[in-house]
This record gives sequence, C-alpha cells and structure tokens, in this order.
Amino acid sequence: MKRSCITTALISAICLIPASAIAAPIVVNGTGSWQLLSPPAVETSAVTTLSNGTHPYWNGPSWDSGGPCNAGSLISGTACNAYVFPDPVSLAVTANGTASYWGTAGGDADGDFYLDAGGSSTYDITMHAELTAWSHNNELGWYDPFTGEHHQLLSVDTTVGDTVRVTLPSVFGFYYYNTTFEQAYYTQSSWNDGGMLGAGSQGYAPGQQFALFNEEDYWWLGIEDLFGPLSVNGCAAVGLCSDWDYNDMVVRFEPVSVPEPGMTALLGVGLLGLAFALRRKTSSEL
Repeated sequence: MKRSCITTALISAICLIPASAIAAPIVVNGTGSWQLLSPPAVETSAVTTLSNGTHPYWNGPSWDSGGPCNAGSLISGTACNAYVFPDPVSLAVTANGTASYWGTAGGDADGDFYLDAGGSSTYDITMHAELTAWSHNNELGWYDPFTGEHHQLLSVDTTVGDTVRVTLPSVFGFYYYNTTFEQAYYTQSSWNDGGMLGAGSQGYAPGQQFALFNEEDYWWLGIEDLFGPLSVNGCAAVGLCSDWDYNDMVVRFEPVSVPEPGMTALLGVGLLGLAFALRRKTSSEL
C-alpha cells in the first residue's frame, strides 16, 4: 500500500510536468503574400540613380558595403564587407534554407501589415546587424494596431548581439523611431509621421520601411532608415536618399517556450505530494 502511494505520487508529479507554451503560427495581416527568398545579384559599387522601383523592394545595392549586403543577402547567409564596420558581417538562415519574404509576386512591398500570433506569446528579439552611420539614432519597438499603444524594445544603445525577451499580445506591429528627426515609421506605413526635416522638402516617407522575412519559427525584420528616393529634390545634397537595402537594422525575433504559470503551480503540488509520501515511507521504516 505504501509503495502504491509513492508510485501514485511519482506518476502524478511526472504527469504534472508543465507543457511549454508554444506560440501559435504567426499570421501576417496585410495584402502581400510569402515569396521565396532568392536574392538576385546586386551591384558592388555605390549607385547614383536608384528609386523605390527596386525588385524585390529590399534588394537595393547597399551603400554601406563593397558587396551583396542588403537584408535579403544577409539573411541568406551572404557575408558582406560593410563600410561602417571593420569586419565582414554574415547572417545565416536555418538549415533547410527555405526563407521567404513578405511582399507581392512582383517584388513590391506590402505597405501596411501587422502580425497576429493568435494569442499572447513570448519572444526573443535579437539585433543581428546595424549597418548605418545612424546606429546611435535608431530605436525599435512594438505597438498595438488597434489602440496605438507604444512600447520600446531596442534603444539607441543596443548593440549587435543584444537580445531582449518580451511577451507580446496576440496582435502587434513594429515601429522604427529616428531620434534625430523625431519621427516614427510603422509596419502599417499609413501610420507614418509623414515628411521629415520640417516641411519635408529634402525627403519624405516613401512607403514601407520594413522588410519581413520568415523561415519556420525564425522571423527577421530588415529596416530602412533613409526616407527619400533620388527623385525627391534636394535629398542627394543632404545625403538622405535611400539605397533601399533594408540593412540599417536587422532584427531576428522568434517564439520561445516558457512554462505556463498554472501548470507550474500544479507541478509544485505534485512534487510536494511525492515528498510527503517519501517522508512517510522513511518514518515507517525507522
């Protein structure tokens, strides 16, 4: 009988080991679709004529590098020699190499999108690259698409390799904030602040500043922090034209497994029962 009680308590404790809370598949709410990531070759020198007509939209020849260094190339595992860093920078996807980007079949960006995970989930958000001279001006955060509530994730002091763990609600979008121009840019770009530098004569928010990539549970955001195509009068003179490489901040976010609080409490109860049964057995044998 005593042995039966101990066995029952042990089985109860094992059965009460908490299941991890795994995030549901994230759904992108927008007008785009997933396109296979197969970056075409890009130019290896700075360009003087470039507009947002680049296809795919994130595939601009990076002014920060001497080789393929845009967000798609980085996420595909291509090393690049960035001018703003002394060493090559490389990012790799997971083993099967089936990453995709969110956009149109023609390679254009989806101007307005946000994410729906189907429930509150915990994520690790890691900065993987920041190929920009404005690295001390860039902030990243999440926002509620329905209420507009903002929460900062990565500050101007965040460096490559830093990770923050955060629990996000079911529905969320990301925003980028430039502390120099005091303007925010959203995955729903219709929310963007609009012109910059006051009247906006030297640049404007042209559309989607975010490139979204995915491979299974791994997600990346590539961010473009310059705002004007060369067609905007005056942008070249002040160096604010965009190269559309979306590598000015590259962030990976992924769901993590965390014990559910209720199940953790049940596990504690089960283990206490096991300890009590073992104690009674020891006492009876003395």
